[in-house]
Formats: sequence, structure tokens, C-alpha cells
Amino acid sequence: ESTLVLCSHNGLGSNDCDHYEDAGVYCEVSCTYGDVRLVDGSDSSEGRVEICINDEWGTVCDDFWDDSDAEVVCRQTGNSGGTALSFARFGQGTGPIWLDDVSCTGSESELLDCSHNGIGVEDCSHSEDASVRCNDPLSTGAVVGIVIGTIAGFLICVCTPIIICLVIFCCVANTSRTRTVRTVTQPNVTTVATTSTTQHVQQQNPSGYSAYPSTGAQYPPGGVYTDPGYPPQNNPAYPYPVQSAPYPTSDPYPQPQSSQLQAQAPPSYDDLAKTSNPTYY
Repeated sequence: ESTLVLCSHNGLGSNDCDHYEDAGVYCEVSCTYGDVRLVDGSDSSEGRVEICINDEWGTVCDDFWDDSDAEVVCRQTGNSGGTALSFARFGQGTGPIWLDDVSCTGSESELLDCSHNGIGVEDCSHSEDASVRCNDPLSTGAVVGIVIGTIAGFLICVCTPIIICLVIFCCVANTSRTRTVRTVTQPNVTTVATTSTTQHVQQQNPSGYSAYPSTGAQYPPGGVYTDPGYPPQNNPAYPYPVQSAPYPTSDPYPQPQSSQLQAQAPPSYDDLAKTSNPTYY
């Protein structure tokens, strides 16, 4: 059978036993000649070095044990790096001591490829069992993290310039739209100011004058005061001065008078005589 449940039994949960009758087994673990394992470490990347010779696990003596030897062991166990540890750092092993005076260059693929005294030729005790500490192998989580980090970095490198360009484009577009709105609304402000000026000018026009359109001048309506001194006004921005002094009653054709002085009659003969030389009386 490939699994225990395929064997004959009374049925799942059907029993008349107690736990003092619990069954157990002792298995013999076979190994391949030259295989290496790390034992009694905190994880699979460190431990006491054991090598399989003739289907039996044994230890390695730490004489001449260095980082080049540890690098070969770490690579053979699926790890990387390698730091050599001596004096049974992870506890003493049992069984035979298979290798002694191991000397690797660091390029070997297996520990048995390194120089040594020979299989089982040694003068050590288990207090000198060699150990190693390797770098952690890349787990599935680490691989996934590297892939996600690579993708995220790529997206950041690609998307960041695009986002910056979009922001700049939006800012330029908003600035252009603001300038356009100001250009359109400016004539309205000017028109209001012009209208206000026109009203102010109209208040200064002589009585009987009305506002003139920009298309041309118009004469005052009939029957309204007409002053020959005021021709048709074509430019409201430059009104005629308002007369501040009265006109002489003897002048049938009054003219605009800008002087603030009162009109006076010509001097009489007596006035002239008073200012003349008395010798001419």
C-alpha cells in the first residue's frame, strides 16, 4: 500500500484501545554516497556537517577547516556563501568520523571532490566536528517579494514621468483658460467704465443736448435751446466748457465765456477825462 489507510483495519474511529498502546516505528534512512546534510542548526542554512558514506551518516573533523570548505558544503546543500565553524558548534555527532584534513579550493561541486586524508582516515574526536553557517536560500516568499518589488519599481519608473507630464499639462491648460477668461471679460469692464464716463459727460452737456451714439452726431431736437456757439458735438469725451459768467444783455449773439470776470460797459467820456492831462480841458 502507498498509504496507511489503504491497509485493512476495523474502520476509522472503531477501536477498544488506550494511548499506552500507541504504535511507533523506527525507520532506517538511506542516503546516497557523498550526500551532505546540516544537522541541529536553527534552520536548513546552518548546522553540523555530516556526509553519507556507504549508506551511513558520519561527521567531518575540523582540522584545516575553513570558509572555502564551508562554501562547497553550502553550495552542495542548496545554500550560498559559507562560514566555517569548529569545535562542534552545533553539538557533537555520533557514528564514524568520515573525513579529516579537508582542504577545498571553493570551486568544487561536492565535498568529496576536495582534498582529504581518505575515507575514515582521521585522528579526531566528535568534539572537533566541523560546522558551517550559510546564507539563507531564496524561499518562495522571497522570490515573490523580489518579483513584486521589480514590477513595482518598473511601474514607478514608467508612471512617474507620465503623471508629472499630466500635472504640468493640466497646470498649463488651467493657466491658458484663466488668461482667456480675463481677455473676454476685460471689454465688459472697459464698457462699464466707458458708459460711466459717458454718463458723466452727458451731465456736463448744455441743456437740450442728448447723448450721441457712436455712429454719428445728431443735432438737438427742434424747439430746444440752440446756441450758435455750440456746434454739433461729435466727441462726448471732450465736452464744451460750462459757462460760469452771465452774458451781456446787449449782445444779441452770446458766446461761451470761460472767464470768471463780470462783463463791463465801455468807459464814458467823463471817465476818460478824469484820467487825461488837465492842460487839454
